[in-house]
Amino acid sequence: MNKLAILVASTLFFAACQSSVEVRLERARELSFAGQSKEAAAEYGALLTLLEGAESNERNDAAKVETLARLGDLRYLTLRDYRGAADAYRRLIREAPASEEAWAAREKLADLSRRFFDDLNEAIAQWQALAASGRPDADRFSYLVAKSYFELQDYEQSRKECNDLAARHPDSKWAADALFLLGTAWQFEGKHAESIPVFEEIEQRWPTSEFAPRARFQIGQSQLALEDPESALASYLEALKRHPDPQTVQAEIQRARRHLSEAVRLEARAKAGFRG
Repeated sequence: MNKLAILVASTLFFAACQSSVEVRLERARELSFAGQSKEAAAEYGALLTLLEGAESNERNDAAKVETLARLGDLRYLTLRDYRGAADAYRRLIREAPASEEAWAAREKLADLSRRFFDDLNEAIAQWQALAASGRPDADRFSYLVAKSYFELQDYEQSRKECNDLAARHPDSKWAADALFLLGTAWQFEGKHAESIPVFEEIEQRWPTSEFAPRARFQIGQSQLALEDPESALASYLEALKRHPDPQTVQAEIQRARRHLSEAVRLEARAKAGFRG
């Protein structure tokens, strides 16, 4: 076979493959839109196999990105094949990391990892990539990273992520959440003195928001833990004015009063003993 014949054969073969890719992609779309999810998933799977042997070019690469994205969504949202969906999303992220579909896949993969695989580390990795991307909702993804480290009881890393978020996005609606989590992380480690300035900052920066009375309540919690029931009582009474859960605050007020009464009684006994 001469060179011209080889070129013609190659061109015809490429055209046939290209036509087959487009036909199968359209067929898979139609099945999906018709609600035939299993059949659509099978067609997308067959299309992936076809694309494996096809030449890499702009059209084929775009077809592969669409196929992986739609296959992942079908498996996740309709077929409830969570492992299969995760595999499709991981492959999409690996092969076309800068595509719009890959960014969406990262968010879905993080959700799958957290909800169904009990794998917060993979979720964190995807949220970190989204947070560092500069894309919309970067601050929310940063908060999810911080919250996940808190759930893993890595309080030091959680605080670092909270501080970073508050520094990078000081005007974000998630900044207050991050600082609140930061203060709570100190409390969970029993470092109540360190938590108080954080909650005081929340009060100062968002004085008219719901965060302010909640922060004042947490200050009271730390003050009581530090055996200062008088200050704790004052904080609870201040928080009660606007706190969204007044019953909880009332219960802590009663607890602080009991602690204060006991402290007064012990002080009086000590004084009586000293005089005796």
